[in-house]
Amino acid sequence: MKNNKNKKLNLQKAKSPSLRSRFILSGSLLTLIRVGSFIPVPYIDRTTFLSLLQNETSSTKAMADVLSTFSGGGNTSFGLLSLGILPYINASIVLQLLTTTIPSLAKLQKEEGDYGRQKITDYTRNLSLVFAIFEAIIVTFSLKSLIFEWSLKTATQISFTFVAGAMIVLWFSELITRDGLGNGSSLLICFNIVSSLPTQIKAFLFSLQNSPNPFTYFSFLIFIFLVTTFGCVYINEATINIPLFSARQLLKKNRNQEKDYGKTSLPLRINQAGVMPLVLTSYAMVVLTSLSNLLKNQFGLDQLSFFSTYPSLFYWGGKLFFWSLYAGLIFFFTYFYSTIVLDPKDFA
Repeated sequence: MKNNKNKKLNLQKAKSPSLRSRFILSGSLLTLIRVGSFIPVPYIDRTTFLSLLQNETSSTKAMADVLSTFSGGGNTSFGLLSLGILPYINASIVLQLLTTTIPSLAKLQKEEGDYGRQKITDYTRNLSLVFAIFEAIIVTFSLKSLIFEWSLKTATQISFTFVAGAMIVLWFSELITRDGLGNGSSLLICFNIVSSLPTQIKAFLFSLQNSPNPFTYFSFLIFIFLVTTFGCVYINEATINIPLFSARQLLKKNRNQEKDYGKTSLPLRINQAGVMPLVLTSYAMVVLTSLSNLLKNQFGLDQLSFFSTYPSLFYWGGKLFFWSLYAGLIFFFTYFYSTIVLDPKDFA
């Protein structure tokens, strides 16, 4: 019996990929996704595209800002994989909302074990396809000004290209989750954010050269970076211990036997929502900023006498409103998402 168990364990170890193969697989797939976001879709003239991105009133510019939040390549090209992980994120959020409101889905997730989780995964994939089709149509019609021979056939081909790219990204993310390092969708979001790091480093070095005291400026920024990183990790890993009392412990207390009373506790994470409130807030702010720029240029709000007479008041008032709205949306999405993730009845 022991030999059979040892053989099974050895077979499982042989089938499970090593850390090196996991790292190579994750790096290769992330690189392919990044390269795929720069493969242009058909019927788009790149020169015209780049010139239109300089126009703040362009609907293409607004859509590029939305895609760049999640694909990392929206501001430079509408590529094959530009939709990225966005349809899957939307599908996951909607399905989590439906799980909290539809009892059959809640039962499927909580009581059906592996079968229920697999069904939820299948529903998420199907819903991702629906979101990919919907978002591909929106992106395609935002590209109408870039296409010289616009037709239903052309729009259909471009939409199918975006949908196929979104499904490829979903497949790659699941491969990373299954055989790679960590969660595939989270790694994709992180990788797309880090992809702008070279540009930020270049801007940092340029500002360092123009600083009157480069060493002090550099030390101050490094200090802020370390404090921010430490604070984020500390808050993310922080827990609060909620004391638990059983009927036996309450009985012991009534009998003045308080030896084990109050020692049992439930460690509850302070940050239940994780990074999702920031993702949702960034997405909402990009959409709202793009719409406000379109409305401002459409109706000429910046040319009104009040705003032209007091430009500094308009500038700083806009900044204050922007960051207040940003902070308010983070609090709102944190509360909203925490109520979905954490159900007191389940803990009880």
